Amino acid sequence: MKHILENLKSFIDDAIKNDSEQSIIESKLKSVLEELHNTNINLTESAVTDSVYSYIFDSVPKLTIPDPENDQKLLELFNSLTIIRTAVSSFSSGDLSYDFKLKGYVGGCLKMLQSNLRHLTWQTQMVAAGDFTQKVEFMGDFSGAFNIMIHQLDETIQTLKNRENELVDLNATKDKFFSIISHDLRGPLGSLKTLLDLMINNFDSFSPEETVEYLSLISDSAKNIFSLLENLLIWSRAQRGLIELIPSINDVHLVSSYAIDVLKLQADAKKISLINNIKPKTLAFFDSNLLTTVIRNLTSNSIKFTPENGSITLSSSEKIDSPNFIIISVTDTGVGMIADILNKLFRIDVTVTNAGTSGEKGTGLGLILCKEFVEKMGGKIWVESEKGKGSIFSFTLPKLG
Repeated sequence: MKHILENLKSFIDDAIKNDSEQSIIESKLKSVLEELHNTNINLTESAVTDSVYSYIFDSVPKLTIPDPENDQKLLELFNSLTIIRTAVSSFSSGDLSYDFKLKGYVGGCLKMLQSNLRHLTWQTQMVAAGDFTQKVEFMGDFSGAFNIMIHQLDETIQTLKNRENELVDLNATKDKFFSIISHDLRGPLGSLKTLLDLMINNFDSFSPEETVEYLSLISDSAKNIFSLLENLLIWSRAQRGLIELIPSINDVHLVSSYAIDVLKLQADAKKISLINNIKPKTLAFFDSNLLTTVIRNLTSNSIKFTPENGSITLSSSEKIDSPNFIIISVTDTGVGMIADILNKLFRIDVTVTNAGTSGEKGTGLGLILCKEFVEKMGGKIWVESEKGKGSIFSFTLPKLG
């Protein structure tokens, strides 16, 4: 009988190992029962069948087969099955601390499964904590499904973060827009109205010199309003995606000359020299309209913060670490800025309010436009400045498309 029981144990180990179907197990057991019957062992077919099937398939197994005299192999087999069932049941309930002692192939498989489940639990905890770099390299199809889930979670969270950043930017844009309408635009218009009312009501009492002085103030106020409205309209179009980028190889010297010519009267009023040191035929890949807006805003900003008899110089240089880009700089001899102000420039969510050397007021909108347009053309913008020593606004442009 001993060899029959050993064969039975070997068969059940193989059945577990190979995940055999029930029909195969049933066929094999019938042949074993025939051998047992031929050995004249006093066991009924139903007793053996019920016991083996109970341990393999029932949720609450029961042993109905008696212990054969002087042979413990069958009982050991059922005890091993009990250990396997208990271990699997513990794993299924989430208890991975179950300490079972089972030798052989099945015992090794269970220990490996226990180790894998512990590692999987740790990986799941890492994913829950936001670590989406985890990958499962075991457990067959489950690992593929788990890894797909991690990838999809990572993509979903990145999408949510991007949406959150977009909402923050949109909210800051809305706040900036309302701030400009309610304060920066309303103020100059109010001043213009006051000046006009004063001239209308007291025109006959003004001397020619006083009339010219008030008209000059009105002109300056109108210029500021016009410049603000122009930037506001351009910015509004940019936010709605209505500004089309049409880059090509162009001469930076020609575009910069046109941009600063428009500001010559503004600079002359403060006796500021506008110098264009960008050499003719300095070629780069850019949109002429966008570059004109950038240079005009940077130069206008420098005029605002440069005292009388100062100078503003436009220049170009090669970018040593990136030979495919050139650097365009607007350097002024103005009042400069402290570090706290520097860190707030080009930011839509922060309002920088500094009065110019002649009391000019700004919104920072021009610099925000510069940043958007430079990045739209594939470059970067930055500023270097020190209080009392002027400022250098620089940006890059690609040489080739």
